[in-house]
Amino acid sequence: MSRKRKALSFKEKLDILRKVDEDPKRKRTELAKELGLATSTLSTVVGQRETIMKNVLSFNVNAKQAKTAQHVKLEETLLTWFKEVTAAGVNIDGKVLREKADEFALALHIDGFQASEYEPRDVFNADEAGLFFNLQPEKSLCLKGKACRGGKKSKERITVLLCCNADGSEKLKLTVVGKFQKPRCLKRESHLPCVYRANKKAWMTAALFEEFLSLLDRRMACKNRKILLFLDQCAAHPRQVTLQNVKLVFLPANATTHLQPLDAGIIKNVKHHFKSFLVRRLLAKIDRKDEGDLKISLLDAIHFIAMAWDRVTPTTVANCFGKCGFFGSPEEVPPEPEDPTIEDWEQLNVECTSDDFCTADDDLATCGTRTVEDIVEEAACGAADSSDDGDDIDVGDGEGPPPAAETLHALDVLRRAVAADEVSDDTCRRFYAFEQSLLGDLAKKETEGHQRLFHQEINAFYVLVPG
Repeated sequence: MSRKRKALSFKEKLDILRKVDEDPKRKRTELAKELGLATSTLSTVVGQRETIMKNVLSFNVNAKQAKTAQHVKLEETLLTWFKEVTAAGVNIDGKVLREKADEFALALHIDGFQASEYEPRDVFNADEAGLFFNLQPEKSLCLKGKACRGGKKSKERITVLLCCNADGSEKLKLTVVGKFQKPRCLKRESHLPCVYRANKKAWMTAALFEEFLSLLDRRMACKNRKILLFLDQCAAHPRQVTLQNVKLVFLPANATTHLQPLDAGIIKNVKHHFKSFLVRRLLAKIDRKDEGDLKISLLDAIHFIAMAWDRVTPTTVANCFGKCGFFGSPEEVPPEPEDPTIEDWEQLNVECTSDDFCTADDDLATCGTRTVEDIVEEAACGAADSSDDGDDIDVGDGEGPPPAAETLHALDVLRRAVAADEVSDDTCRRFYAFEQSLLGDLAKKETEGHQRLFHQEINAFYVLVPG
């Protein structure tokens, strides 16, 4: 009785090829019998290896018939890679092949690239940016293009780690890396809008990035989500890290400007908002005749960068991912508007443009190879302590939270400001919502304080009065 003919999917053909590669010297008749195939069928599959590899790329691995290939260059690149890894004895299945195809598609900047099996909300990009948080506009041209790997100016810089997903629905909490572990302005701050870390150079390190990845992995595990995270190949991004819910994909070297969404406009947008806050603060101090003290503290910078990150819209994020070929062709992305100027920039009367000011720290080093002395010192002492800072640039000594009466007085002043005619109705509504929320938090805190005091008094009573 003749054997019933079986139509094999590409996935089944891949599995057959994998079996053949596991033991190339094994007799084809034995393997065909084990797989339930005719020897001629097995020979046909082996003989069509290259064709099968090309077809798997362009179509679903479970499909049984091939159509016209879409990306010849991608097929050739993937086939070359497949030959190299199989020659090295590595077994490759259909899932791995599809994932590798995604990586090559991105590297080749092929229009319409999509990360298979991942929705836009589950595709993320993370990257670092350097900031001179006390940069004065008139100094912008002097610092533009400098990496600033150390020296006095490094005290006035931070590194910021940003991470967001492709549809802009999630912008993760920022990580800010400063130079001092316990700067004076942060000593009494128990709640910050960013994660703050420190080391001698204010750089991102492999240890800090692994901490970020571990937290992200646990967060996604709690939500039962699998995500794809695209990274550049900087020294602080370790490859050998074990994660369950986060898959890392490393972008090709020297191509991040075209392939990395954060570099395609998101970081630029954040810096624009941050520098706008700096200019607004600068003009306010000048109006108050405060020219002698125009600098801000690290605490101010942390709040400013958090506010700037909050200002980045989902549309901006999605457009930057699209510009890099994620989930659609770059041609489908609407053209960018001209670079916006910072409001009231002309009042500063400086030679540089607002664009010079916003991009002055674009070349700041955010990571690098640290010396043995740097690593040993950090291991022995933690990061540099604020007592080591000498001419610490922090403004203010971290007075701690203001008394309730002072907070209420500040709210009264703000209430008079929003009552002015030039304040919009939307601003009024936001202020009233903020005021109610703040007063509620203060009342809750006061109640908890009374309860702690009551329990302390009860405990003291039982200590003083024997049972």
